[in-house]
Amino acid sequence: MNVTMLVLTALLVIDLVILASQAGAQRMSHAVQYESNMRLPYKKFKELYPENPIAYRQYKEMQAKQAFKTSIPSKQLKRMVR
Repeated sequence: MNVTMLVLTALLVIDLVILASQAGAQRMSHAVQYESNMRLPYKKFKELYPENPIAYRQYKEMQAKQAFKTSIPSKQLKRMVR
């Protein structure tokens, strides 16, 4: 009985470790990291991420799209509403 419980406990611990490592690998995504750094100048972006093959024009297009997505309408800005 004790040996069976030890084996089952060990298998459970191994399963939990495998699941945790897979969840950690899925959580860290480069796309999310790049999106959070879209405010950087292109030169600094390339210094931080030299492996990224993105060209200057594509980077500027992504910046423009990101800025448009996160922009706030002037009616919602307190300083713009009278």
